[in-house]
Amino acid sequence: MVVDDKTGKFVSQRNVPRLALVETMLPRELLTGQWGAAPPDAALHLTVPDQASLEIPLDANLLNASEPRDCTCWDWKGIALDQGDEAAEWLTSFLGRSVRLVQYAGTPDESSPSEDPQRRLVPQVNSPFAAGTELAFADFFPILLTSEGGLAALNAQLDEPVPMNRFRPNVVVDDPAPFPEDTWEAFSIAGSDGRPALRFGSAWPCARCKVTTTNQTTAEVGKEPLKKLYQVRSEKALKWTREKEWRGGAFFGWLCVPLNNGIIAVGDKLDSITHRSLAAMTAFGT
Repeated sequence: MVVDDKTGKFVSQRNVPRLALVETMLPRELLTGQWGAAPPDAALHLTVPDQASLEIPLDANLLNASEPRDCTCWDWKGIALDQGDEAAEWLTSFLGRSVRLVQYAGTPDESSPSEDPQRRLVPQVNSPFAAGTELAFADFFPILLTSEGGLAALNAQLDEPVPMNRFRPNVVVDDPAPFPEDTWEAFSIAGSDGRPALRFGSAWPCARCKVTTTNQTTAEVGKEPLKKLYQVRSEKALKWTREKEWRGGAFFGWLCVPLNNGIIAVGDKLDSITHRSLAAMTAFGT
């Protein structure tokens, strides 16, 4: 996470659109659960336009940094691990403001907040899938799911279509129906190579912010697609009046929680869908 050098408050594309131009890469072993197979010099690789790339060692001993730093991410306040002066200077030079790069200090194992005081959990919302789920430095939930059909339905109403990266999802479903995810309460994702299926709970509709108006290739900021979303996907347009937190929102995609551990990959199949009733989205207070 990038934080302000003085306050420790998190920095995002909302206030620094140029963050859209920072590209990251991790060793494959870390993305497939093979932590022990990662090379000793495994690093986070950062690239930006017109500036030399940067490698940040993942081994704290090689980094010679990882000093604790007080940080704030939304309503969470705690300790994160600073990633050193080189990373801070590199990001500061590109972003044009004094920042630091920090690493989540919570442990990935199941533990209570008292056992792991740096642990950050999802906000308590009216969903059976929310309680006790670890969040780290994501905005609101660990997984954002969208569909190709939802994007096509939105683009059909825009003068200039936008790519899916405006919405920065973790999982994109190749389903041509418009917004099929609105009715999915739970689902499984499984590969054809024998990997165990992962079960997900679809917990909360994702209310979109101004980051959707930032071109992820140029960092230029416009008005769409957020303006159109407020016309066609607001809580009033959808009649989603059940929760007071939905008031004033414009929705695209759903925030999800993994219910077991495992690996998903491009090309996996989504099935075993449990459906929700959209009528239940309109019954305020239930």
